[in-house]
Amino acid sequence: MRRRRPQSHRDRLLAVLAITLAVSTYAIHACQQVNVLEYRSTVCNNYDGHESCSIYLNELLKINTFHREACLRLTRNATLIANIKLRWKGLYLHCEQESRIFTRAVELQRIDSKRCPHMGSCQGQKCAAIHHSSLIPELEEGNKYPGRTGCMESCGGPGCDCFFLSSGCLFYRVYAVPKNSKVYEIFRCTRWTEQVKLEVTIEDLSSSEGKRRYVLAITPNVPTEVPSMTVTMTAVTLPPLPNLSKEFVTDGRDVAIWNNPFTPDLLCASWRHARDMNCTLKDDCRCHAAENSVSCACPTKDILAYFKQLNLVLPVKTASWELSRRLNETVTAKISQMVSADFDVQFKTVIETASLLVTNNVCNIANSELEGCYHCAKGATAKVTCRSSTNTLGEVLCGRHAFVVPCAPTSPESNLYFHLDSARQLLNCSIRCGETVHYFVLSGILRYTSNFHAAMTDFIQGNTTAYHGFQLQDFHHILNVFLDWYKVLFVSILAVIFALLVPYLCLQSLGIRLMTLLLRGALTLVCYPVRLLATTLERFRTPRPNRDAHEKWL
Repeated sequence: MRRRRPQSHRDRLLAVLAITLAVSTYAIHACQQVNVLEYRSTVCNNYDGHESCSIYLNELLKINTFHREACLRLTRNATLIANIKLRWKGLYLHCEQESRIFTRAVELQRIDSKRCPHMGSCQGQKCAAIHHSSLIPELEEGNKYPGRTGCMESCGGPGCDCFFLSSGCLFYRVYAVPKNSKVYEIFRCTRWTEQVKLEVTIEDLSSSEGKRRYVLAITPNVPTEVPSMTVTMTAVTLPPLPNLSKEFVTDGRDVAIWNNPFTPDLLCASWRHARDMNCTLKDDCRCHAAENSVSCACPTKDILAYFKQLNLVLPVKTASWELSRRLNETVTAKISQMVSADFDVQFKTVIETASLLVTNNVCNIANSELEGCYHCAKGATAKVTCRSSTNTLGEVLCGRHAFVVPCAPTSPESNLYFHLDSARQLLNCSIRCGETVHYFVLSGILRYTSNFHAAMTDFIQGNTTAYHGFQLQDFHHILNVFLDWYKVLFVSILAVIFALLVPYLCLQSLGIRLMTLLLRGALTLVCYPVRLLATTLERFRTPRPNRDAHEKWL
């Protein structure tokens, strides 16, 4: 038997230095404080009557969207043998879809024909023999497409260019002509299956393989094997997600959220039936007779225009979830907040202790501006940059909102999403990377984007039953703006009063005298030519004195 050489002081120092360097190297990543429950389980295997038992170390970790990274140090015989890191990548819900309706983008057209009694199809019971699926030769053009046939009683006799003294028939057919070759499918998700992406990094210090990184797609209660350990998700907690109960519509390439704005006119049982136009027409047209023709009023149901609403076409992202779909894949929802999961980690090797490692760092975020809208689906956004001495994760708290952002010496940028109910916002937030806490402020004035008229119209027409579909504007913010500017308003009112009062007072005294003087001057100018003419005429009319009388007087 080989004799074990006693460890020298130098060897012990080298071992401690190696452990310190390994821990320091691993500590450059973020290791957060998570809830951990440690227990040991004994597993006995029976094979052909031979039973062998093993004791395994289990760690039950609670990881969520806020505390998303856990680090474990595994030791045996007081020696660090491995570093394990589990990092939350996201929760994905996959839709198990159920087809409800297949349809086409169609244009409703009308064709009619007036027939006299006992002519063509207007025989026997006349209109009583016509039903929606009737195909009559007078409407041959409309018979090529899905539609419905109708008949109205019309005039007959010689006055209507008919021979028989009986009522005639006014046949008509409303039919659907396709606009393109696309087939549209309206479907819903009967179930959403959970799947968590978990990144596992294993650094085995007893081997030369170094770090190994695995990205696991874990489903509930299904063990996932990785070298030296087994990971099982035992529980997952989701927030309420009413938007995931909505229906969707797809054209085979794009997918949009279907808010049931209308029922399609063309209803098909399958994709093949829709392709071949072997469908049923369920229109809402109102038709009435107009002498020898039929006039129909049909509401517009344009499914093509529905795909032009960018806020409904996937991918759709809000503050709490994101809907997307890759080509030839199902609809996937990524839940970014308020999600928690329990993971049971069982180690296959002999482990004495597993210690939770938490890194402390100093990180800070500068004050930032909130932009966006309130009472809206998109919400408000704040762009922040987190700076720290090393690469880590920062835990951000803004009242009831919680986020995790990456921090680094390069100050990476992150977006914080909020759903808020008022225009003026001032949020006091904090960030911590370990034990040190720093504070910052998010402020801004949000826009009001709700369309009250459109929401009320939809509600009256019965297109929606959501009583919160319309929201009133934030009048408190309007009042605050008014109060903030009351000084300027007061000065402006005084200036207007002064501008109106001064001319009024001047017109009462000086204004009257000035007007009198101006009227006199104008009257003098008008009368002066008349006076001059009168004086001239008077001089010409005056007779010359009698020269003889003058001499006599002398």
